[in-house]
This record gives sequence, structure tokens and C-alpha cells, in this order.
Amino acid sequence: MTAPRQKAEVLDKAGLDRALTRIAHEIVEQAGGADLALVGIKTRGETLAERIAEKIAAIEGRRPAVGALDITLYRDDLGTRASWWTTSSSPAGRSGPRWTPSWTSGAPV
Repeated sequence: MTAPRQKAEVLDKAGLDRALTRIAHEIVEQAGGADLALVGIKTRGETLAERIAEKIAAIEGRRPAVGALDITLYRDDLGTRASWWTTSSSPAGRSGPRWTPSWTSGAPV
């Protein structure tokens, strides 16, 4: 019998922190001072968006709005999973026609 396969560690804690800092700097550079809104895909992307927002706040002195997008109903395995879903949430104060999926790119509002 073979031993159970262990997961590879892609980044350790310090490596992940450096990568998120680098991503935050890239977003700030690309935005050119424009207001930002970050949207994470539920559930783990939501956490990443929050962590990147904190990094941007440390760089810029202001925290971008953060929202979450629930893609449960668009999954290709929806029929094989239990019927559950949650709702998407726009970043604070964002709603209406300007709240579009194009925000998922981190593009300026």
C-alpha cells in the first residue's frame, strides 16, 4: 500500500504576504489614484480581497471598498452538490448600474 499523498506547499506564510503586497502595489500603480473597489469570489476570494484591501490601505492611506460575488448558480457541478447558495454583496455604498462584474478585474470605478 502506498503512503497518502501530501499536498505541496506553494507559498509559506511569508511568501504569501510578499505576494499579496506585490499584488496590492500593482493594483495601486494601475489604478493611478482612482477610487478602487475589490470584489472577491465567495468564499476564499472574499478573504483575499479583504487582505489585499488592507495592504492597499497601508500603501495609500485609504482602504478600497470590498464586495463579494457568489457564483454558486454558475458552477458546472451545481447538480451534484446540495442545494445551497448565498448572496453577492456590493462594496459599501456601491449599487445600481455601475455595480458590474467588470469590477472583478480590480479596475478603477
